[in-house]
This record gives sequence, C-alpha cells and structure tokens, in this order.
Amino acid sequence: FETITEIGNVCRADGPARELVDGLQKRVRSVESALTSVGYKPRVFSLEGINPVVIGGHWIPDLLERSGGAPGPYPPGCSACRIGWEEVRSYAPEKLFIDLCSSDLARGLREIPWLAAQDGWMDLPAVKSGEVYLIDHVYFSCPGPRVVDGLEMLAQLTHPDVFSGMIPPDVALKLDPVQAKGCLPDDVARCFHPFPPLQA
Repeated sequence: FETITEIGNVCRADGPARELVDGLQKRVRSVESALTSVGYKPRVFSLEGINPVVIGGHWIPDLLERSGGAPGPYPPGCSACRIGWEEVRSYAPEKLFIDLCSSDLARGLREIPWLAAQDGWMDLPAVKSGEVYLIDHVYFSCPGPRVVDGLEMLAQLTHPDVFSGMIPPDVALKLDPVQAKGCLPDDVARCFHPFPPLQA
C-alpha cells in the first residue's frame, strides 16, 4: 500500500493512488471483520513447489493467517524454502493449497502425481476430506493489488461457511476425496475438479 502511494506521488496521481489504496484496505478489513466471529481456525499449508517441496513464503504465511487459518510453522516474512515431505506430513494440514510458483493450473495437474505418491499422502486430513486445492499462482506472485484478490480467495477456501463469491472461474481446482481414495498416484489429476463447481 505504501508503494502504491509513493508511486502515485511521483506520478502526480495522488488522488487515484489514494482511492486505490482505500479500496484495497477496505476489502482487507472486510475479510478481517467477517472472521472476528469465527471460532475454529484450521491448520492450513501452502506449497509453491512439489518436487522439490517448497513452502509458500514471504507474504503467503501472512495471507494464510489473515484469511482465517491457524498460525503455521512458518512465520510471515519467511523465505520460500525447500523442506522435506515429512514436515508437511507431521503438520497434518486440514487445508492444503498448492499454488506452484509462476505457474498455472495445468502445471499443477502435471506435478501433483509426485505428491500423491509420497508416503502418508492419503493420511493427510486435507486429502481425506478433499480440502486440497490447486490455485493459479498469479494471485500470489507479487505483493501488488492482486494479492487482495488472493486473500479473498483463501478466505473462502478456508471458511466457505463465511465467505462466498470470491473465487473467479478457472483459477482453482478441488480434490474429490471419493475419487482420490481409489486412485493411483499417476491418475490423481483426474480427481481435481473446478471450484467452485461449474453451474449446469
């Protein structure tokens, strides 16, 4: 927000910059306000890489908390570093967000079989309940206005009982736990479907 204001000042566009920042801040406050009455915050985890496994770092942990997730093992501002699969497994996320760095959903579908082949994949609470999501990384790739779109998306994915209408079409896929239960790792991509579901 400060950067937008500074650019506005340099470009002699103080008014439009202030209007943009005010609108973005209002949307952030709206999410935070809606979450004040939420009691339970699920364990959430973000992956920006699959092979090797890379956590969502920098501003991603902050977004995960602001969208109603429980504080995770990696604090806001941490690096997007490589970790072992066992760290994911031991945290036992209830919501798993896979937003591969600089990638779209197609790449996520190509790489998800490797993850599904790891020991303990089917035992993750997120997998058992179908709370695994592939998300287009464009909403998280840089700390600009679109990150607020990402915050709203994560809020709906984390607390669908509180938020709705915040996820554009063609930017998220959700795991079907029934299909996944009897699916081989190489075929797991077939178990992901558009979210929210397409209207007939």
